[in-house]
Amino acid sequence: MGKLTLRLGLVWALGAGCLWPPGSRADTQQPPDTEAPARPRICLVLSGGGARGIAHIGVLKVLEELKIPIDCIAGTSMGAIVGGLYASGMTALEIDATMRSLDWQEAFRDAPPRRDLAFRRKQDDRNFLVRLPLGLKHGQILLPKGFIQGQKLQETLRQLTLPFSNSTDFDLLPTPFRAVATDLETGNAVLMEKGDLAIAMRASMSAPGVFAPVELNGRLLVDALSLAPQSVETGEFNLEALMVRLAWAVEQIGAKRVAIDSLESLFAAFSGRPALVRSELLWLFSWMEERGLTAVITGERAEDTLIRHGMEEFLSDCVVLLDHRVVDEVATRRLRILKYRGSTHGRNEYPFLIGPEGLEVLPITSLGLNQQVSSDRLSTGIAGLDEMLGGLGVFRASSILVSGTSGTGKTTIGASFASAACQRGETVLFFSFEESQSEILRNMASVSLDLAGWIERGLLHFYCERPTTLGLEDHLATMRRLVDRVAPTLVVIDPVSSLSRGTSMNDVSAMLMRQIYYLKLAGITAVMTSLTEGGSDLERTELNISSLVDTWLLATTLQGSGERNRGLYVLKSRGMAHSNQIREFLLSSEGVSLVPVYMGPDGVLTGSARAAAEAVETDLGLGAEQESSQLSEAMELRRKAVETHVASLWADFEAGESLTARRIMETKKREHALRAARLEQGRQRTVKPEDDGP
Repeated sequence: MGKLTLRLGLVWALGAGCLWPPGSRADTQQPPDTEAPARPRICLVLSGGGARGIAHIGVLKVLEELKIPIDCIAGTSMGAIVGGLYASGMTALEIDATMRSLDWQEAFRDAPPRRDLAFRRKQDDRNFLVRLPLGLKHGQILLPKGFIQGQKLQETLRQLTLPFSNSTDFDLLPTPFRAVATDLETGNAVLMEKGDLAIAMRASMSAPGVFAPVELNGRLLVDALSLAPQSVETGEFNLEALMVRLAWAVEQIGAKRVAIDSLESLFAAFSGRPALVRSELLWLFSWMEERGLTAVITGERAEDTLIRHGMEEFLSDCVVLLDHRVVDEVATRRLRILKYRGSTHGRNEYPFLIGPEGLEVLPITSLGLNQQVSSDRLSTGIAGLDEMLGGLGVFRASSILVSGTSGTGKTTIGASFASAACQRGETVLFFSFEESQSEILRNMASVSLDLAGWIERGLLHFYCERPTTLGLEDHLATMRRLVDRVAPTLVVIDPVSSLSRGTSMNDVSAMLMRQIYYLKLAGITAVMTSLTEGGSDLERTELNISSLVDTWLLATTLQGSGERNRGLYVLKSRGMAHSNQIREFLLSSEGVSLVPVYMGPDGVLTGSARAAAEAVETDLGLGAEQESSQLSEAMELRRKAVETHVASLWADFEAGESLTARRIMETKKREHALRAARLEQGRQRTVKPEDDGP
């Protein structure tokens, strides 16, 4: 038949042996000289339940039909009403007829009928629809002890138990009876075995707040409520009844999975019988396996061992251990898979979060190094920095870390990345853990970065939260939800170092590692800033994430000539040629710029010293330029004088040359004429004169 657990109120354990001690009237119902057949002594225990408690009448009818004798009765609340009437001699049919004939609404009404009210009271009822009875004592207003005072109800119970109104010993009733109530002040159980039967029944059903408590023997009695649940064990225990109900439910909905929460509540009353619990557990697991059901069963962990009952771990195919720790006032839930038959699984311990989207866990091992890379280059928003990074900026979907001490301009560099992305028409998500959105907008406006305009266009989204408001897993889950919702191409986290407040560095490193891998896998460029403590080694981060990032920019402070100036250099940038020089980082109302440092005789000069050295160098350059100009002018004048003199000489030469040429021509002409004359003379000498004739 299984175990029968009877609950009274929250749960009262009532046994015949403790209610009626040996030698009481309940033990001496048979005459001493009559030999009665040996049979078990039967005590009927009736629980409460309001109107549902009337169902006890049906139980009494069945017991009467089966001629099962009742040696004693105990009850609470409605069970005390039914049990008290039955103990007073009424049959189940008489109790049923009485319950049906009673006007319960009238019984619960404290006010007299309207026809019995005075005319003034009738007017008050008409004028005031809601009336709250109040009292006055010692100048203080008293509220009613319950919604229903129960005067008419008590009179009704007194009429029903009128034949035994003079009996004060409940053992002298036709059937011995006990009513159970609770002392409202102490919370202890009160067992009523003597007194007025009607008052005992009325006290046992005084639900706090609904019915006014009953004052009896200096105690305020209410319905049987206990802070220490107990149960009565009868018969042998097994899970047969549970299996029947479970099989019916599975068949009705066609279930493939069954959740049992939890094993401890199922076997709470049998912790002292480990053999019984183990056998029933084995049967439960075998029963679900035979029916092909996937079962999810929860159980509490023991103090020194993993399991409470000694075999849950061995019967299960998969065991998941959940833990909740508080470290430095920060609570973190953790999950670890102890075993998973037939499957490989992570064996590490992973934080997880129960959020609006359910159970969220992102183990490091679930993110492989198989993300796609891009060769596209993105501008940083600072021309000088782009030049230091090969002239083209950083790779898309890469991770950039900007570290440095306080006041070196890390947030400004992150904002420059964001502004440049917005200028390209891309969406940016800016996480700030130290400054509000309005502070960032005001501060960036001082260096000519108008971030407010990008917000109005819907390209820039801010999320500002104190790092100590949430735990690491909450921050990680929140950031992932926002990334999924906004779908940015660039994410700025300023600063990641603030997440280490109130938690360990290892936890922060693991969290940032998962975040970096997640952003890379999603093809999102990540820009992170990190605060480095002053006086420490600047070429390392407190969070140990420098090896995870693709580009590492170090913002530092250069001291000299009584000044502190900002400097910036590239510690590393994977996959590209980059400058190995430090540049002075200038923030002004004209914007953000990088200028080369000045190498003077005394070393690196920055700030006003650099400006003064550049001015001196400029002056020297101007002087040399003027001197060179003067020398050039003098040489030009001399060249022109020489050229003029040469031109004059050429003119004299050409004039002499012309005269000489004329003289030569004249001489040649004279020589030619002389030769011609000589030839003519010779010809004349050789020619004979002609004869005049004979």
